[in-house]
Amino acid sequence: MLVEYAPTCERAGDHGLNFQWAVPVSALPGLLGPFWWTKWLTFGVEGTRKAPEAFSLIGLSVVASAWILPASRSEFVRSARLYVVLAGVALVLACAPGYAPFRWTFRWLLVWHLALGIAAAKALDRLIGSVQAPSSRTGSKLLELAHPGWLALIAVILAALAAMVVGAVTESPAHPVLVFAAICASWRVATTVRVPVVPAAAPTVAAVAAILFVLQATPAADTTTWPLVDSLSSAKPLDPRRTYLAIDTRGDLVRFPQGIHVDLRVGNTPLVAGLSFVNGYTPMLPRVVTDTFPLEAQGWFQTGQHPAEVVSSFIEDGRRFEELGIDGLILPDWLLASSRDALAREGWAVSARLDGGYALERGTAPLPRAWLVDAAESTREHHARLEAPALRLEECDREASVTLEAPVDRPALVVFKRADYPGYRATIDGVDSPTQRYLDMLVAVPIAEGTKGKIAVAYRPQSLVRGTIVAVSALIALALWILTAWLRRAHFGATRSTVRSTGSVT
Repeated sequence: MLVEYAPTCERAGDHGLNFQWAVPVSALPGLLGPFWWTKWLTFGVEGTRKAPEAFSLIGLSVVASAWILPASRSEFVRSARLYVVLAGVALVLACAPGYAPFRWTFRWLLVWHLALGIAAAKALDRLIGSVQAPSSRTGSKLLELAHPGWLALIAVILAALAAMVVGAVTESPAHPVLVFAAICASWRVATTVRVPVVPAAAPTVAAVAAILFVLQATPAADTTTWPLVDSLSSAKPLDPRRTYLAIDTRGDLVRFPQGIHVDLRVGNTPLVAGLSFVNGYTPMLPRVVTDTFPLEAQGWFQTGQHPAEVVSSFIEDGRRFEELGIDGLILPDWLLASSRDALAREGWAVSARLDGGYALERGTAPLPRAWLVDAAESTREHHARLEAPALRLEECDREASVTLEAPVDRPALVVFKRADYPGYRATIDGVDSPTQRYLDMLVAVPIAEGTKGKIAVAYRPQSLVRGTIVAVSALIALALWILTAWLRRAHFGATRSTVRSTGSVT
């Protein structure tokens, strides 16, 4: 779906983003503890950040121990080599630049952790077997020192001291060291003490230590957050039948150090209350919207685009808001003050006072969500609306349809108040029909003279259909593989039982 969608988006062509959030090689020492700082390129800003990948050290220590010690090496290599290779590939991909919608390469760290964790589990199984049956007293001591817990603690302490000596960190690493000490101590005790309650409590100790680590190491202010207050679940004082455009910049919205003016409904928060907004969170920035409204991914207007100029351009051509089905505006205080008279001349009136701005509405009744216009050669120009015949609209998230009770007396376009993303399919009385893009933004269906009945548009991209087929096929193949394995095991068990019975009689 991303491959189909990306060419229609603004960010797909921004190759400078391919290097953002890629794991810098200078961050790899952060695998040794949560006290390593390095420069990461995130959201276009190169900032100094803590590398929060310290728990990888536990897995690395276990894998290294199993690899080094002869007593466990051969069995470990046979059972875990594929996972070690997969972890290495994932780490390389995390450090490499990405492309288009796959540019956030740090997400490969999830595969790195998963593969390393599986390899560590297999390595630990081999190590425990080696410790329980040492070949000599000297060998036992060596295995004891090579225990993953002790290796992790020693490595953390050494890395912390080295980081402080070279000046790579400015804060004390005491807290992370204590966290790792708690994990390693619980691990050590659980593998040696035979009192049942001790190994039973070890996972709890490790879990608490992990929580403390997350609270200490996870950055708290990477991005602006939206406080999810109870008022977001209510549409009031806005009208869910209208479509609003919020014209403001980041400076109008963001409250430092965190949060935004919630009532201004930027991002996807309008969805919580069932409201319709042009603004929404979209990390890909589809051109079908940004060509008309220069919005950032979070929903506010781009830096350098002065909101007053945007409002003026729409006010000067009084039809533009109506043509796109926009009958509500959200403006910050200062922007309303500078545009109040011009908006009033076009029929806009303040409907509600918001936290940080005002809501305005045009007309006593909301605009329809589907309408007819005269068909013409160019759908990029304004066309007069047709008053008759009346449209009966039915709409849900997936599909919108109108029913023409009487045939049209001329060629026309049925315009739906939906952004024309790639993937919309149209039908006229169940027969496939092409779609067009009206005013560079809305999805429309051309109809011939005399057409009546149901005209519907549904979002059903071909990539989704193909992906569903592949997913179902894979699920069937997996089920058949499991069934075959179960039947083989059952047959093998029955054969063994028969052989034993025959042997006993003999």
